[in-house]
Amino acid sequence: MANILDYLDWFGEVSFAGSPFNEVDNLILSQLSYLDLAGSAPMDAPTPSDTLQDVSAKYFASHSKEQLYEASGFVSTYTSFLLQKAAASKRFKNVRVGFYEEKDNPQTQEQFGAVSFALPNGSYYVAFRGTDGTIHGWREDLNISFQTVAAQTDAVEYLSRIAVSVSGKLQVGGHSKGGNLAAYATAMANTSTQKRITKLWCNDAPGFLEDVVPFSKLEALVNKTSLFTPEYCIVSGLMHHAATPQVIHAQTSDADIMQHDAFTWQVLGPHFVYSNTPSIAAQHVCVLLNEVVEKRTKDERKHFADMLFGCIEACGATTTNELANTGADGIRRIWEAVNALEDPDKDVIFEFIKALIGQIVSDSLAPLNKTIAQSLQQIAVPSANYEEILNSPTPPSIEEMNEYKERKRRAATVAVPAKLVEKVWIPKT
Repeated sequence: MANILDYLDWFGEVSFAGSPFNEVDNLILSQLSYLDLAGSAPMDAPTPSDTLQDVSAKYFASHSKEQLYEASGFVSTYTSFLLQKAAASKRFKNVRVGFYEEKDNPQTQEQFGAVSFALPNGSYYVAFRGTDGTIHGWREDLNISFQTVAAQTDAVEYLSRIAVSVSGKLQVGGHSKGGNLAAYATAMANTSTQKRITKLWCNDAPGFLEDVVPFSKLEALVNKTSLFTPEYCIVSGLMHHAATPQVIHAQTSDADIMQHDAFTWQVLGPHFVYSNTPSIAAQHVCVLLNEVVEKRTKDERKHFADMLFGCIEACGATTTNELANTGADGIRRIWEAVNALEDPDKDVIFEFIKALIGQIVSDSLAPLNKTIAQSLQQIAVPSANYEEILNSPTPPSIEEMNEYKERKRRAATVAVPAKLVEKVWIPKT
C-alpha cells in the first residue's frame, strides 16, 4: 500500500494543469503546516523567490539531523521529508509559500500556526496547523468543547488577513485541530470571503457543539466541505460535524490512535483508499467522551478538562515527548492522580488515559537503549549505534532517517512483553 510520499513519486511530475488540485494534494499542504518554517518562509505575502523549492532549501539548512530525525510529539518525522520531496517535484516546486504565522502561550493555553500556499492558477490554499507536541496544545483541543479558544479566534483573524491581502479563489484546510480551525474560520468569515472559498478540507478534525458554535453556520458550508477520517477515528469522532465523514483505510492496527498520522493514510492515484466503516473500538471511546461533554454544562466540561489534564500533568511533562519518556515513576504518578479522583467521570478519564499511555509506553523504555546497544555490538549483530548517524557528513535523507530509526529499534530489542507492560504500567480500577 502507498501513502502521500509514494503519491509524490507517482504524481510528482504531473503539473496542476495536467491534473487539478485534489484531496491528496490537500493532505500534503495541510501536513506541511506542522513544520517550523520561521526564517524559511516569509510572514507576509510570498515573493517570486519564495517557492517551495527555496523554502525547503532554507529549512534544511537551518535544522540539524537530530531535529529532523526525532519526532516532535505526534508530528511525524517524515513531514520534513515530505517538504523535501514535494519541493523537488514538478507539481509543487513552484508553489509559493507565505504568510507564515505561529503563536504559543502555555499560560493562556494557546497554540496556533498557519501558512498559505499560492497555487499556479492564482488561488491560495490556507493551511492551519493541528495540535503540536505541547500538552497545553492538546488541552486547548478539549477546551473547544466549552468555549471559543484562542486558536479559533486567531484562525478567524488570519483568514481575514489573507482574504484582504490576496485576490482570487481560496481553499481552506488543516489536519486535526487545524481542520477544526479551518471550519471555524470559514464559518465565521464574512459573506464576501465565504464566496471566494471554493473548498473546505477537514482532515481527521474534531467537531463542534451547538452551544459553542451554531450548527447553522456549519451546515451552510456542507456542499463545499470534505471531511476525512481514518478507521480509528478517535479525533474526528469527538463532538459533531455537519458534513458526513469519508472513512480512509490506514496502514496500522485496527485499534491504533496513530491512524491519526496522515502518513498512514492509504493513497491510490489522486484519491485516498476508502474503507466501509470506522473502528468499533474508536467509536466506543468517542461515545464515552461525547457523553461526558453533551450531558454537562460548559462549566462541568471545563471541570472535566481540568481533571483530565491535571492527571496527565501530574508526571511533570509539558510536551508529549516528555510524556513518552516519563518512565515508570512518571506514569505511576499519573495513575495515582487518577485513583485519587472522587468524581463520576473517573472511569472515563481512566479509559482515555489508558488509551493514550498504551501508545507511548514502549517509548518509556528508551533509557535502556544505550546499554542494549553496547551488548548488541559485543555479539556482532548489525550496528545499534544510532548516535553516529547524527554526526555523519552525508546530507539528511529519508533513507538515513530510516536507518537511524532502525538502529534505535535494535537498541530497544529487549522488549517487555505487551501483557507484562499492561500489568505493570496500567493498573486496574
